Order: sequence, then C-alpha cells, then structure tokens
Amino acid sequence: MPVPSGRPPADLSRRPGVVLLRLTAALLLAGSITAYGLAGPGTLAPAVTPAAADGAVSVRLVLLTVVDQRDGDSWVASDGVEYRVGLVNTPEVGECGGSESTAYTAAHLVDGFTVAPYSTDTHGRTVARVVLPDGRDLGVVLARNGMADDRYLDDFRHEAPGYAAELDVAFAEARTAGAGHHGGCWTTDGT
Repeated sequence: MPVPSGRPPADLSRRPGVVLLRLTAALLLAGSITAYGLAGPGTLAPAVTPAAADGAVSVRLVLLTVVDQRDGDSWVASDGVEYRVGLVNTPEVGECGGSESTAYTAAHLVDGFTVAPYSTDTHGRTVARVVLPDGRDLGVVLARNGMADDRYLDDFRHEAPGYAAELDVAFAEARTAGAGHHGGCWTTDGT
C-alpha cells in the first residue's frame, strides 16, 4: 500500500529497536530449545546462571554500547558495568597484536551488544558471553579469527562447558588456518 507522501515505506529491519526486538525474540526462542548452549552455528542461546538453575533464564536483553574500551576482551559498557568476554584472552594493549585485537573488538561492538553474564572474575569484572546484533557470539568470532588465545580456557572450562566446547573448535580452526595472531604473534600452543 503506498504511503501518502508517495515514498516507499522505510526499511524498519535495520532500526536499532527492531534489531533489539528480533534479538530478544531469537534469544527467547533459543531458550526454549536449549539452555546454555547454541541454538545453531554461531548463535547464542540464553545462559542459565548458577543462581537460576531452577530453569529460569538470565539474559540481559538491553542493547549496550562501549563507553571505555580497555582491550580486546574487556570494556566498560553503557550500563556502567565492566565486562570481560568469557574463556578467551586477547593480547594486552602494547603486546604483539594487542592494538589489532582491541580495534577488532571495538569494530564488532560499534552497533551494540547484549550479554549473558555467568561469573565475576578476580578483578570484579562481569564475565559473560557477548552477543552481537547479528546473533554471533563475540568470543567465538575472536577465537575463530585468531584475535584471542585460549590461555584461560582450561582453567575456567567448568564455568561454561558448552561454550568451552564451541571455543575449542574455533581455536583449532584459527590455528590450522594461521588466522590473525596465529600467523605472527603466537606459537601453535597459543602463547
């Protein structure tokens, strides 16, 4: 049906509110399929936190933005919380690949993100799976593209075993392909 102005209707599918609505619906649907795992390749299902083990789903459905990028795996968000991507490690700023990983993460977070927090680290940061507006998990994206290593994966695997298994595959793919820092900064064992 034509709009009175004669212009075609605007494409609402790209508006932030519509993207958030779609992401919310996808997360809720995924929660009915699986708890704390993937609903499909590269998409995140809501996480069940230890406090919500009775079957309740705990996911922050607010689209957040970065206000202070610390490095490639941690930042302060628009809700005032400092987040750390769970189970992955990016080089610190000033280390080989640190600037690249930080810029790579910042570029992926520019359109906002949602989080599925599951722990707090020793620095008081909220450890979470970070979901991009297109439904991909940032940790998996960082791992698969060689922008993160698995330095902490085995130590904290018990906190999110399904996520750890997905990261195992992504890290292996990056090493095999020599992706990102695996082609220059890191040895084959991730150091």
